[in-house]
Amino acid sequence: MTYDEKIQKINKLSKFSSKLGLERVTKLLNMMGNPQDSLKCIHVAGTNGKGSVCFMLSSILKESGYKTGIFISPHIEDFRERIQINGSLIPKSKVCEILDYFESYLNSPIFKYDPITEFELTTAIAFKYFKDENCDIVVLETGMGGRLDATNVIKSPLCSVITTVSFDHTKILGKNILEIAKEKFGIIKPGCPVVVGSNQESEVYELAKDICTQRKSSLIIVKKEKISCTHESIQGKMIFNYKNLKLSLPLLGEYQKSNISIVLSVIETLSNNLIVSEESLIKGLSKVNVPCRMEIVNNCPLIILDSAHNVEGAQALANFIEKKFKFKNIIGIVGILADKDVEGIFKTLSCYFSKIITIKSDSPRAMSLSNITSIAKKYGKLVHSYENNEQAIRDVIKFMSEKDILIIFGSFSIMKKCKEIIKNIFNP
Repeated sequence: MTYDEKIQKINKLSKFSSKLGLERVTKLLNMMGNPQDSLKCIHVAGTNGKGSVCFMLSSILKESGYKTGIFISPHIEDFRERIQINGSLIPKSKVCEILDYFESYLNSPIFKYDPITEFELTTAIAFKYFKDENCDIVVLETGMGGRLDATNVIKSPLCSVITTVSFDHTKILGKNILEIAKEKFGIIKPGCPVVVGSNQESEVYELAKDICTQRKSSLIIVKKEKISCTHESIQGKMIFNYKNLKLSLPLLGEYQKSNISIVLSVIETLSNNLIVSEESLIKGLSKVNVPCRMEIVNNCPLIILDSAHNVEGAQALANFIEKKFKFKNIIGIVGILADKDVEGIFKTLSCYFSKIITIKSDSPRAMSLSNITSIAKKYGKLVHSYENNEQAIRDVIKFMSEKDILIIFGSFSIMKKCKEIIKNIFNP
């Protein structure tokens, strides 16, 4: 079976991917000898920001000389983006090798009536790969929530990190902020330090304190005041001052101040376990690449991709537009999954766009084009829908002036196709 055929087989498991729980993945990992137990992990959960935090930590640790694995989700263009070591994607041959190794386990009667999900299988692939390659450290991002997320099979992380707690996946994680926070804080392990990001609700902090007290875990609540942002350019770079250091971060968005503060707090917290020099810190942050988070994919006209797929993400994008493009003509192209607060997203963002184009993703969880368009029209002055995503992008770009701005936002599931279309338009 070829690599592409094996990936198709993994993708077929996606219909089971909303099944949270540790029973299946625990059984699979037990059969394999529990490779995750030999890994040193930094475990990262949160509603938003966890991907950026993971990429920053991974880059810094790599520059510090550690063989660093990173596990993230979802991928944008290539499945192998989810599993990397020192910035290199897992080889196709290794994916095939590990899946062949798993074959007998996956065909076990144990999983006949309760199949492994796509995310659980991908998590197990990552653990085996990182162990096989003798990683010094692994930066591990949760998929959804934390307590019942497949990554939460790890027993004793170096550090547990919760970036933000806000409303997302409410049908699964809970309908109020404390229910959601309990799921995120489920990654907190006894005796392991916990870093919690700034700007949380006071009740979230109180819950974190209670859980850390019960589990005898030290709690570090991040303060953004520890750093200051001195410069942010639309060319895609921010400059921060930290302990007499000038840190250059090739990412945009005011929220990155919170993310980099979390990263610095983690590095400080683990200073007895990890040696990170000032030079490694500077170099690592300067090389960070996080796709589809305020990502500039074309400069003239300016085109930005941003995975604003929940209300917190929409507010971050709104703040960015307010600060950088307040009086510019901005066109928005959007596609969102059906389980998101689409009303809240449009309520937050629509006022910044002169025109909104609705499209549909290929995901089975995508909101129908008619529904997303109907909601957009409640808030947008001018809304059009397109059945064909490529035609939508080509038509918008065709009539844009050099001063206009196009922002494509929403779910990760639309980003791959949109990036390919834009690349083909400007680099045929």
